[in-house]
Amino acid sequence: MKGENKGAGAQVDITASGVQPEADATHIETTSVRTENGAIVVTGRLFRHGGGNGRPHRFSGQPAPTASPPTRRLARVTLMLTFAHRVEAKVTRGDFESRSAAAQHYGMTTGRITQLMSLLWLSPEIQEDVLFLEAIDGREPVSGQALEKIAHIADWSEQRRGWREVKRG
Repeated sequence: MKGENKGAGAQVDITASGVQPEADATHIETTSVRTENGAIVVTGRLFRHGGGNGRPHRFSGQPAPTASPPTRRLARVTLMLTFAHRVEAKVTRGDFESRSAAAQHYGMTTGRITQLMSLLWLSPEIQEDVLFLEAIDGREPVSGQALEKIAHIADWSEQRRGWREVKRG
């Protein structure tokens, strides 16, 4: 008969081991489990891993490793904006004759430096928000393209509206 237990026929009283029958514990402490035919004795802790959504559970003698905290780093757009501020400051101080000289120094094209420098057109509030953005587990909060599109809007109130939409979506 399908689903019939034809094995050892052992019955385990889980209430005797101190475990609530309704509790969904991650481990069950046992001192001894006996079966009659081909006796299996388990002592110590038995940990349940995985399962759910129709997948079978796995059992082992080791607890599941705890999830590591998420890795955080500065977002790429944050680095782009800080680089743009650094280049602008060096050009203003006279360390570079022009943005083209800065591009040559950093091994970039003049077009790329111009793209990055356009981030300086963002409203101060948006720049402050961007400077505090973090990428969590490698997931970037905002793309550089989206930020460049916002930077090309002349009106700061329109920029802020666009920034709110980008942050939401």
